[in-house]
This record gives sequence, structure tokens and C-alpha cells, in this order.
Amino acid sequence: VSKKEISENVKAREAMESEWSRLSKKGVWDLLTVAEWSDVARKARNENETIHMGRVFGIMVEKNSECPELRKYKYRVVFQGNNVKDETGLAALFAEAASSASHIECGKIIDAVACSPGCHGQQSDAVSAYTQALLYGDGRIDNVDTWVELPRERWPKDWNGKFRRPVVQLRLALYGHP
Repeated sequence: VSKKEISENVKAREAMESEWSRLSKKGVWDLLTVAEWSDVARKARNENETIHMGRVFGIMVEKNSECPELRKYKYRVVFQGNNVKDETGLAALFAEAASSASHIECGKIIDAVACSPGCHGQQSDAVSAYTQALLYGDGRIDNVDTWVELPRERWPKDWNGKFRRPVVQLRLALYGHP
């Protein structure tokens, strides 16, 4: 769904505001840690610490668009995991934490067993499962602080004119974070 459509559609705007509000109330990022990116990076370099900086943005989709009575807007705030920089501005490196082929195959085997005679299985999805994960060590993963840029339209009013490129610490995992 385009930004223009979101701005013109009440239900789309409500879905967007609901998601941003939910994540903010949950403490996914800490607005009290706001600082200029250049200052955060300089401090990390001076203290010989590794930090990561990424961007947060929203994605809106329209579910069941082919069936007007079931049509619904779904908004998700995500971490731009393909563009994370370290304190020097270089691409950040992460430990491999993705599902391996053997994990995927195990899931398929379990599904097959659940379909066998005399067996059964269930699947469920936790509500907001990804944002329930605290980044290790009070917002740190692999002993590295993660800082994020919020979209300008999500900045608190008092940031305007005060910051050029503000960042805040990410406390909980977001979709897209490695």
C-alpha cells in the first residue's frame, strides 16, 4: 500500500498508528537514549567498542484485497537488516543465527508424522512473537549495542531542529533484525 493511500484511507492510517503505538508502549526502542548518530559512533570508536546502527521503517499490506468484506490493512514496523553499519560506517557482521536446512527438514518430518494414521499435530503462532525477544544484555546482541534511526515522521516534535540524524537504542528484536 502506498504512502499516499495510507494518508487518504482512515482504516490504513489507524492500522499504522496502532502498530507504532503498540511497539512504542512495549519499549521496543528507548527514546530516552536519543543521541546524534555521529556522537554515538565517535564515542564507540574512542572506547574501542563495536556498535550497530540500522533503520526502522513501516510496511503496509492489504490482506484479502480480492474480497471486499474481508479486506483488512496490516502494518508492520521492521528493522532494515540488509543495511546495518558499524561504528566506522562499514557493513555490520552478525553471527549466523538463521534456520539451517536441517532445521527446515526436521519441521517437514514432524509435519509428515502428524499427518500419519493415529497421529495428530498442531501449529500456532504467538502474537507479536518476534518483538517478545529482548536483545541480550539490556539491548545488546553478541555484546553489541544496536541503535536505530526512526523515520522522520515518527520523531517526537522536540527532535526537530535539535537533531540532524538522531538514533535510539533498540531494546527488543524487530522483524528483519538478524
